[in-house]
Amino acid sequence: MTRIRQAIILCAGRGGRINNTYPKVLRFVSGLSFLERHLYGLAQYGVNDFIIVTGYNNNLIESFIHRKQLNHKYHLQLQFSPDWNKKENVYSVYVTKNLMKHPFFVVMGDHLFDYSFLENFKFESQEKMVIFVDSNPLYFDPAHSTKVVMDETDRIFRVSKYLKSYQATEIGLAYCPLTLFKTLEECIKLNQTNWNDTQDLHARSSFVYGFDIKGAFWTNNNTQADFKKSREYFSDVIQPNSSY
Repeated sequence: MTRIRQAIILCAGRGGRINNTYPKVLRFVSGLSFLERHLYGLAQYGVNDFIIVTGYNNNLIESFIHRKQLNHKYHLQLQFSPDWNKKENVYSVYVTKNLMKHPFFVVMGDHLFDYSFLENFKFESQEKMVIFVDSNPLYFDPAHSTKVVMDETDRIFRVSKYLKSYQATEIGLAYCPLTLFKTLEECIKLNQTNWNDTQDLHARSSFVYGFDIKGAFWTNNNTQADFKKSREYFSDVIQPNSSY
């Protein structure tokens, strides 16, 4: 697989679709928090520089990181997104601009994945964006997912929740070139503040490809039913020790 050095984990949102008084990335599934699962999973595939974008109750995330000594186990940089509740995740990615030195992953912190699909990720381009997609979602309802229009070469042309005809669903993970920041700037000027807006605009103006995980585990944890699926899945796989 291609070794990607940097990853942005988006943890700024409130997770308002579930009654959370603390950031969703601090919720636990089978003994590990969402945040720990992202750090451990991505580190297994070469990521060694993590930018954690915080917003809502950022002090709780910082305290958790220090209490669990995650800053000793990984190279972490905390980046506060001051307008997290106004400009959504477009701005949360954009505030990392000066920290990014290489092509990078963007991860939705409230999603969960079995990152073993990265074993087959061999995309070598430094200039083309890759959106991880699922043509056969087994764990999350496509009706509530972001969809993509993709051709037989896996090139993506549209990204939206509202597409009636589509080939796959987007899973909340993307490989991004540094040129993406130009698209983020354009989205901010247009007041398009959702990450889907950036992916769609980039797909319409540049080369974006899909990497199909073909039914591998992922879920966007919006409901208690989603959490149940995550607990059931991870209870059946070998768990990393919380002291790794």
